Amino acid sequence: MLKVAIAKYIYQRLQALHYFQTHREHLQLHVTQDGRKAVTALAKNGSVKKTIVLLSHKHSTGHSACV
Repeated sequence: MLKVAIAKYIYQRLQALHYFQTHREHLQLHVTQDGRKAVTALAKNGSVKKTIVLLSHKHSTGHSACV
């Protein structure tokens, strides 16, 4: 399923970053009961008091090939 592959790809790309190698607890790949996946990541900077939240929603529908 494309949506699952995208979440895994994003997780792997973030996992390769030095910050998340140092702070592994700030990066998680969640799997739902129906097999869908979601990524959460937290990047902290000790001197910054504001938080930015980035969200993404992946939605795909079945498409038939055009020949």
